[in-house]
Amino acid sequence: MSEQNNIQNLLNQISEIVKKYDDLAQLSGENFNVFKVQKNLDKDYVKTNGVLSL
Repeated sequence: MSEQNNIQNLLNQISEIVKKYDDLAQLSGENFNVFKVQKNLDKDYVKTNGVLSL
């Protein structure tokens, strides 16, 4: 195999590992972001209560 093929093979393997890691992080809740949830709740609050204050 040429050096370029070896590098491409290595990059493909790394890509698969990263994908598996991301899948595990999603399943375990590692990527949970409480501030993102709060931001969405704030938007919903403004939408529902902003109309009432008119």
